[in-house]
Amino acid sequence: MPWILHPAGTFNGLSAATIDAVLGVPRARYYLSGDGHRTPPFAWAVRPAVRAHFLNLMATGNLCLHVEQHQEDVTDQSIPAQFDPVFVQHKVFGWELSMFKHLLPVMTLIMDVMGQLPDPALSDVVALHRDMVRMDALAWSVGNPPWIHNALAQSDVFLAYWKLRLHENHAQRIPPNAATELNYMTFLNQYNNACMALRCDANNFIAVNIMNAMARFPNDTHLITVGNAHLVTNPVQQYINIGLEPGLIDPAQM
Repeated sequence: MPWILHPAGTFNGLSAATIDAVLGVPRARYYLSGDGHRTPPFAWAVRPAVRAHFLNLMATGNLCLHVEQHQEDVTDQSIPAQFDPVFVQHKVFGWELSMFKHLLPVMTLIMDVMGQLPDPALSDVVALHRDMVRMDALAWSVGNPPWIHNALAQSDVFLAYWKLRLHENHAQRIPPNAATELNYMTFLNQYNNACMALRCDANNFIAVNIMNAMARFPNDTHLITVGNAHLVTNPVQQYINIGLEPGLIDPAQM
């Protein structure tokens, strides 16, 4: 059975009068919500209409929560306080890809370097190139997108230019090349945009992380939270195989 997409806000608006129609009888075991950037997510699951159901599942050790974090960053603060026992049971799973730890730092450094142009600090240009080397080394984990490898080759050329342009010995510096520096600005902007797009371009790999965790507890109920963009751009749900059981989606960011 495919995932069932409900109007945004359906989960949060559940009441005694609507819970059977939405969650089904017996209750669905797979829930996907767009509140991955909420701190904490899953506020809808502790509202009065549904709280008893999920707390009962937790009490019997049959509830798993999947959050938009790296596993090593998951704490009891990653979920509502009512679900603390799920954390103690080691059933809170972070689905973020390891490579994504490098996305925000590289994007932040790109913005710093762009803001410094036309006279960036050579140390920042070098550091940014090293970040791109790291991204290239991890590209296999997201299917080796060609742009990552192509960008590293371009960065090599730009780095050689900046090392001459910003040489520590002023007498050996080459004069500015306006066309090269404009191309560098364009290159950085495109790389930044590609990093942003990768968040959802890699949804099929994110789905693998989620399904691997789900496979460990195939008889449990699974609440999965993602940022809303993962549901509407290259929708992650199309890659999450839940067999013939119904899965419910609420894209609300709540």
